[in-house]
Amino acid sequence: MEEMDGRNAPEALALQYFKEEKLACSESVLLAMARHWGVESDLIPRIATPFRAGLAGTQAICGVVTGGLMAIGLRLGRDSGSETGAACVETGKAFLRYMQEQQGTLECRAITGLDFSDHEQHERFQRTTRGTVCAGLLELCCRWLAENVPER
Repeated sequence: MEEMDGRNAPEALALQYFKEEKLACSESVLLAMARHWGVESDLIPRIATPFRAGLAGTQAICGVVTGGLMAIGLRLGRDSGSETGAACVETGKAFLRYMQEQQGTLECRAITGLDFSDHEQHERFQRTTRGTVCAGLLELCCRWLAENVPER
């Protein structure tokens, strides 16, 4: 596990990937948590790409949330059908409850208040909301994951 010194804290890593490297919310969360937990894979962040902007850009479930669920699966998921995966599912439910309580919704469109299918609103998102609302959610999510997802 990486040291939690400001720069290597998972929320700082997620913000770096999101703001500086221009990765999507789902990609940033998954990659930051994987690095924090010492998991390396060529599939990360690629596997999280279609979850960006609320499930493939549809603005359904927030990409921070789906990235967080993937991170929980990375840490606690099953390796075979003979395992129950109960800890993964229960942790996922707790995470969803937490994110719902914090935002009042898990839906990207409601969180951002913008319609990405409208060019002007999408541009406004890129200029403002992405760096404020979404960045704040990244931090909140990664902090919760680091503090609440146990080792397997």
